[in-house]
Amino acid sequence: RIGAPQRRRRRKRTHHVTHGTQSDDEDPVGARRLQQRIETDSDDWPRSRFDRSKLGRSKLGRSKLGRAVGYLPMQGPAVSVAEPGATDGFVTLRAGSCFVQTEVRFESAVRELGLLEPGGLAGLVARGGGPSGRTGNVILELDALDVRLHVRPLRHGGWLATLPGKRLFWIARPLEELRVHRALHDQGAPVPAPAFVVAERGRGPWWIAAFATVHEEGAPDAAAFLAARPERERVEAAAAAAGRALRRFHDLGARHRDLHVKNLLVRESPESVEIVIIDLDRARLAGAPSPAERMAEIMRLHRSLVKRKLIRTSRSWAGEIFLEAYCAGDDVLRRALESRIPSERRRLALHRLGYRRGAARRRASTRSSKAPPSSM
Repeated sequence: RIGAPQRRRRRKRTHHVTHGTQSDDEDPVGARRLQQRIETDSDDWPRSRFDRSKLGRSKLGRSKLGRAVGYLPMQGPAVSVAEPGATDGFVTLRAGSCFVQTEVRFESAVRELGLLEPGGLAGLVARGGGPSGRTGNVILELDALDVRLHVRPLRHGGWLATLPGKRLFWIARPLEELRVHRALHDQGAPVPAPAFVVAERGRGPWWIAAFATVHEEGAPDAAAFLAARPERERVEAAAAAAGRALRRFHDLGARHRDLHVKNLLVRESPESVEIVIIDLDRARLAGAPSPAERMAEIMRLHRSLVKRKLIRTSRSWAGEIFLEAYCAGDDVLRRALESRIPSERRRLALHRLGYRRGAARRRASTRSSKAPPSSM
């Protein structure tokens, strides 16, 4: 219970917040807005809807969810904002309903591409021309920087793909991917260099967003590599490289959570083979994963090979080479991983049933679409 003086102070504070009469010391948002007005030489920098809405003043509005969904300024010049908790080495740009968090060297390219203008992101995604995937990827040529960027539109997968589809409910997800990507890349993990996150707000709380990384030249995905039926020596080298890359990834405390054969890139050279792990949309950083977590991701990768009929047996010579390279002589880890094989084989058997049913449905739909229409 609180006393009368505390209630009076709360009523006074609520009155100030409602009418915007706090001093800059009491209103850090107002102080930040004043600094932005000075930096942009604009006398009419607007209050954002988030600041003056009841949601913005509520407990939800001040939470992580509220800040992630947060109402952006709806007009005014594009400005660089020092975001609390932003990824080091990256700058945040806001203009209207557009939001970009980019590495400093790509800031001018972001502005030239029109990603801070309404419809800029949709126009970029419409270009297409990138590698195939769940969404239409785009390869950008930045001649001024002598680099190419791989832009991947973000969307939900699984059953959520039929609901919001290409729209995201908030932008916390791509910002978390950027943070994880940068942390892993700085520690030498086999992942591409992150470039920027771009998002544009649509109606209500919905966003469209895309994630850009530096393009990995001359590196097809492992599915395309295996579909070309390479020689056994090349497959052995790629399997060993994949084991070493995934071990490094796990030892840094990362969990991919969507590891499959198309999320591994294979770069071959006369001296060696390198594997790059991509699509960290659901990846998380924590302590080193347990043997059960490691084996679950390894078997997820194995099931993707079985699903695409790139491997037929549950234990192959390529799998042995992968596991040997992953364990790197650690007998304790190898025994712990092999103890999980019986349960993972049972899981694989259940997944095989689903693969067969899915293939049967696709064949049936193909036959029905090719059947001539019946005449009356």
